[in-house]
Amino acid sequence: MSEKPMSGRRKSRAMNTGPSNRSMPTSPASSTRSFASGTSDYPAGRKPRGSVVAEGDFPEGRKPRGSVFVEEEIIVEEKIINDSDEFEEEEAKKRRKRLACIIACVLILILVIVIIAILLSVLGTGDAATNGSIGGAPSNCVVNNETKPTTYEEFTCEVLTTLTTRDSTYLRTYSTTSPYGMAIGWMTKEDKTDFLNTPTEHVVERFIMVLFYFMTGGKDWFTRFEFLTQQHLCDWTGDSKNAIRCAYAQDKKVTDLGMPQNGLTGPIPTELGYLTELTRVYFSINSLSGNIPSELFQLTKLEKLYLDRNDLKGKIPTQINQLTGLTTLYLSNNDFNGDLTEICDIANTTFTNNGTKFDFHSDCDTGRVTCECCKTCV
Repeated sequence: MSEKPMSGRRKSRAMNTGPSNRSMPTSPASSTRSFASGTSDYPAGRKPRGSVVAEGDFPEGRKPRGSVFVEEEIIVEEKIINDSDEFEEEEAKKRRKRLACIIACVLILILVIVIIAILLSVLGTGDAATNGSIGGAPSNCVVNNETKPTTYEEFTCEVLTTLTTRDSTYLRTYSTTSPYGMAIGWMTKEDKTDFLNTPTEHVVERFIMVLFYFMTGGKDWFTRFEFLTQQHLCDWTGDSKNAIRCAYAQDKKVTDLGMPQNGLTGPIPTELGYLTELTRVYFSINSLSGNIPSELFQLTKLEKLYLDRNDLKGKIPTQINQLTGLTTLYLSNNDFNGDLTEICDIANTTFTNNGTKFDFHSDCDTGRVTCECCKTCV
C-alpha cells in the first residue's frame, strides 16, 4: 500500500514540470528589450533572424541565414580598392609608352628632314653641274624671264630651271597650248625620266626633241615613229632607223635627223642649234615655213643640210660662213632672196682644205638669189 503513493508523486512531479518546458509567450515589450540588449539575453544556441552577428559567436560549421559578417564586407571593399589602384597604374604605364612613341617618331621625322635638306643643298650646288647631273640649275644660272636664251649655257640654265620647278608657271609667259608650253607640260607631267639621275645634256636634248615634235605638228606627221614614249630619245626612231640617229660612242648624243616627206609644218625650232653633235639634217619635201634660224649655223659639225622643197623664205643668215665643215646644202624650191656670197666663200675653203666637191642646189634662175658658185639650177 505504501508504494502507490510514491509513484503518484512522481507522476505528479512530472506533470508539474511539463508546463515549465513549454515556451510561454512574451509580451512585445519584453521581446524588444531582449533584442535590444544584444545576444546575451537570448536563449543559448539561438539568435534572432536578421541580427548582425560576429562570425566567431556562431557555432562552427553553421551560418545564420541572412546574416552579414562585418569582416567579409571589409575584405570586399579592400579588394575593390586594390583593383582600382592596379587599373590606374596600368593606364599610367600605357600613357607613358604612348608618349615615348610620339617623341621617338618626332625625333626620327626631324632627322629625316635634316638629311633631306643636306642632300638638296649639296645637289643644288655647282657640284651637280660638274658631274653632269640635273640636280638643279647651275649655281651661276641667271634666267631672263623676258628674252630667249642666246647661248647653250643660257638655254641649259632655262631648261633645267624650268623642268626642276615642275609646275605650270613657266619662266617666260607661255600658253599651255603653245609648243613650248606643251613640251614643258609633257616632260613635267607625263615623262617618267628620272631627271635627278640623268646627265644634263641628255635632259636638254630630250626637251629639244619634244619641242621639235610639238612645233612641227607631230600629231599630224605621216609617221610619228616612237616619239613621246618613255624610251631613250635615240630609240624614238622606231623601225625607220633614220628619223633619229645617235653616236653611241659619244654618250648617245643626236647626230642625224632624217624626216623627209613626213608632213612637218611650222617653223624650224631654233633650239635645234643646241644639238651640238648634229652632223646631218634631212627635212626635204615638207611644209616647213618661216626663216632658217641662225642658231642652226652654230652647229660647227654640220656636214649636210637638206631643206629643199619647203615653204621657207627670207634671207640666208650670214652666220652660214661659220659652217666650215658643210659639204652639202639643198635650199631649192623655197622662197629665199638675197646674196649667197658667204656660201661661195665656204665652198672655196672647203674644196681647198678637204678636197671635197661642194654640191649646191639653189633657185638661181629666179633672179632673187645672187650665187656665183651655184652651178646647178632647179
